[in-house]
Amino acid sequence: MKRCYITTPIYYASGKPHIGHAFTTILADVIKRYKQQNGYEAYFLTGTDEHGNKIESKAKSLGLDPQTFVDQNVAYFQQMWKQLDINFDHFIRTTDLSHKAQVQQAFQLLYDKGLIYQSNWEGAYCVECEQNYFTYDKQTMLCEIGHQLTLVQEPSLFIAFKDSKDWIGEMIATNKLNITPESRAAELKNNFLDGGLNDLALTRQNVTWGIPVPFDNKQTIYVWFDALFNYITNLGFAHNDPKFNKWWNNNDEEHEVIHLISREITRFHCIYWPIFLHQLGFKLPTQFLSHGWIVDGNGHKMSKSLGNVISPEELLAQFGVDGTRYCLLKEMRLDKDNRCSMAIFKDIYNADLANSFGNHASRTFGMIKKYLGGQLDFIEVQDPQVKQLMDQADQAMVQFDTAWNNFQFYKGINGLLQLVFQASKLIDQLKPWELVKQTDYTLLKQLLFACVRCTQVCFVLLAPILVHTSTQIFDLFNFSAQARSKTHLADPQQLQKISLAPVIQLLFKRLD
Repeated sequence: MKRCYITTPIYYASGKPHIGHAFTTILADVIKRYKQQNGYEAYFLTGTDEHGNKIESKAKSLGLDPQTFVDQNVAYFQQMWKQLDINFDHFIRTTDLSHKAQVQQAFQLLYDKGLIYQSNWEGAYCVECEQNYFTYDKQTMLCEIGHQLTLVQEPSLFIAFKDSKDWIGEMIATNKLNITPESRAAELKNNFLDGGLNDLALTRQNVTWGIPVPFDNKQTIYVWFDALFNYITNLGFAHNDPKFNKWWNNNDEEHEVIHLISREITRFHCIYWPIFLHQLGFKLPTQFLSHGWIVDGNGHKMSKSLGNVISPEELLAQFGVDGTRYCLLKEMRLDKDNRCSMAIFKDIYNADLANSFGNHASRTFGMIKKYLGGQLDFIEVQDPQVKQLMDQADQAMVQFDTAWNNFQFYKGINGLLQLVFQASKLIDQLKPWELVKQTDYTLLKQLLFACVRCTQVCFVLLAPILVHTSTQIFDLFNFSAQARSKTHLADPQQLQKISLAPVIQLLFKRLD
């Protein structure tokens, strides 16, 4: 059976979830549901990264111990994912005892291979990003994102990359890691590899809130090493758990491991993580999806200091669950920064959901109820104009899958919007209200059947996003189990008997 293991980055538990967290997590949830629609067994992992200097400092500033602090923030994440209908299979925490033990075991394995050595770390460190900097602006002392850097000098255990430099260089130069978009691979090569890859300091002597080094309790393991291993500790890689071979370490050609990441953490996931796996002799992920920055309507990176941050709670209050999921996914592009503002989302919501998909379904329901008493049986479409719409529905399905399999979600959605537009145009041309007057019920039924077909195609394909509305539509039109299924979507004969519900509620209320 085809399998797909999908992961988000584990989110730093230093505060409540923000729009960037929601963006990536909704994307992972939608990919999981899409894969399941297409016959895959899918497993979706998310969670929280709970160690490091930043956590320790913030907890102290609030008069809390670090564990109490992260417990509070983890609850916010779990509640938000519940509100957004995120259907994850496992929520991992880096404070889980099993995770900590397996991270120590991975560290020990690399040490036993002679790849970890003692030296002195000297350079700049960003507490906010939990990231080392060998080169930095000594005047501003700011990291690449704009956070304050701190000079550090302390003994540390390093991991040697000398035997992996050429390997990772080749993997990235030829994009054998399958990084999407490919421009990210070029960025990694130009920014981090061409100038030489430095060995990485894996421990901190002055950070106590972390996983202790198994053979040196004076040092804790670097938070990024700790965090990256979550992808396989949850599968029990060190405990001979069958899940590890099932979801990760196998040679099955129909097996996918997809890491969803944001641009700023691509280096850790696409340079260090593959090296660690290679050094341990484990399989690599099959796909890295790296999306751009989340920026406001003017292209500025969102930050509290600029006052342009949008919370997931605000989106849910304005657009509801399905509306929030749709608006974030519709604008999602991997190859550019993603502009997000309440005004942009409002325009998307009104144009796509209220005026297009929602209006088409409501209009189709209303015409069948008014002109045919709410009943419509399958009919073979003969009229050339209506047949053209039926053909376009078939083409939209193919185009949708092509786009989504290339992670161009907006293209697939735009194809469905075009289908709805053509259906509306045909309704205006054929004027069903006139067909009733002329008692041309043959053409009327063909037209309305094609409209139902368009409704079915749109809402089955959009079901991974519009979780609630799709089910509502299926119930309103009394679709059979087969008619609701992606497996049978290519066959319009699954629409054997349409028997409408008594009334239809407003699907998407237009926002003023």
